[in-house]
Amino acid sequence: MPPTSLVARTTSPTRIFTSSYPPLPTTPHTTTWDLIQTTARSNPSACALLCGVTQDEMTFGDFDVAVQKVATSLAQRGVSKGRVVLTNMINCVEYPILYHALTALGAVLSPAAPTFSATELGHQLVASNASFLVSHASVEAIAAEVAVAHNIPSDRCFSVGPTTMMQKFRDLLQVDAIHIPHVVIDHASDINTLPYSSGTTGRPKGVKLSFANLAINIQQMAFMEPMTSPLVLALPMYHLYAGLLMNAALLCGQPLVVLPKFDLATFLQALQVHKSEKAFIVPPIATLMATHPLVDEYDLSATKYFVSAAAPLGPTLEAAVQARLGIKTKQAYGMTELSPLVHYTRDGHERPAASGHLVPNTELRVVCPTTGADLGPHQIGELWYRGPQVMLGYLNNDDATRVRKSKR
Repeated sequence: MPPTSLVARTTSPTRIFTSSYPPLPTTPHTTTWDLIQTTARSNPSACALLCGVTQDEMTFGDFDVAVQKVATSLAQRGVSKGRVVLTNMINCVEYPILYHALTALGAVLSPAAPTFSATELGHQLVASNASFLVSHASVEAIAAEVAVAHNIPSDRCFSVGPTTMMQKFRDLLQVDAIHIPHVVIDHASDINTLPYSSGTTGRPKGVKLSFANLAINIQQMAFMEPMTSPLVLALPMYHLYAGLLMNAALLCGQPLVVLPKFDLATFLQALQVHKSEKAFIVPPIATLMATHPLVDEYDLSATKYFVSAAAPLGPTLEAAVQARLGIKTKQAYGMTELSPLVHYTRDGHERPAASGHLVPNTELRVVCPTTGADLGPHQIGELWYRGPQVMLGYLNNDDATRVRKSKR
């Protein structure tokens, strides 16, 4: 187990909770793309990506080639190991292609919300030291404004869809021959993704997540939830919860049905058409499932579980969903600084308002924030985690990192 902990101080531990599941074998020289490319090549004719609006499909074989083409084009334009690419994209099938192309190059994705103002996006661009921008036609005006304000050359700015202000993302697929430069990656210490999080205090900080952090976490997720049906994704991909789901579905060889944003009717229609066994949601969506009359117009008989995360889901709402639809709910817990998953509920282990068991390779202490004493069950305290998914630290913010981490 790597000697890193998400902690606030160092005191001699007296009680460490460990995962009840056997540890997964760690693969220190593996990236998320290595794992998913293996899946893609094992069943290239299967559907990998499906646009939930147009119903256009992409097979795993075509996805593999698209990632390599985009990586080739980006390398030709100057993207290399350690370079940061900032995005403010809505959900689209191009997002996983871009992420894995950057991973193949050893570059860094810094995802931002498509709702960010020019000021907010500009702050992340400067803080992350990004030198490339990728946007979407529906939100590209903000990205274009930021690019001009911060002197990002136009040949380093791309947009998905019918763009009028930036280079066309689809042009990155136009390559004569695939050539991805060989890069030497330190999987344990090189940054793969740089999302921004406020943590529990202060302004948003760049969370340094390594190639190893993200590779093990999608394996932890796939172990806890071995997906066996299409995954309908309406949650925002720039958020690490949805990013984890995106990669876990691809790792499991299941189609990823991409919705540009959450719309109740579109979401319900997709669940009905694709017969998704698991629907991944957040508590406000659970409220709609329990109360909105539109839900009665759709056949959700294939859906066996709603899986909720990002905020607590109370037992009353869980019961209301099951009473109305006969669909069970279960929960997960994590945070950006944990890549993000540390707790998950496997089928048949759900309990009201419980966030699930520790995922494999993960340890937990519950500590009194005042005394530093270790606490037991049914006591409230700070959660201190140790595991291979714990972040490297905050970018250019040693003080905040010291508050969150200690080494043993």
